[in-house]
Amino acid sequence: SLTSIQIKQIESIGFVWSVNKQHNWSEMFHQLQEYRIAHGNCLVKANCKKYSKLGRWVAQQRHHYKRWISKKSSPMGTDNGRFQQLEGIGFVWNLSRIRKHF
Repeated sequence: SLTSIQIKQIESIGFVWSVNKQHNWSEMFHQLQEYRIAHGNCLVKANCKKYSKLGRWVAQQRHHYKRWISKKSSPMGTDNGRFQQLEGIGFVWNLSRIRKHF
């Protein structure tokens, strides 16, 4: 079995432990891109019935981001490309800033 140091070293080069999970992330990202085109933003609510799976995924990305910036284990830390991709389509990481304007 691998030590935690070995795991971190492997993850630091972008190793994907599960191809299925990577494919799922890419598919959900694509759905978010389509949502953004249709709605003009990436603000999918977690409890939205029509987009329930996408809403939960969006909330999960924010959770992963919070863990990543807190220096905790997170998929955001093993694949920085995810962060850049989400940033590139205008993903909102902190909803409290948005809520103040609405």
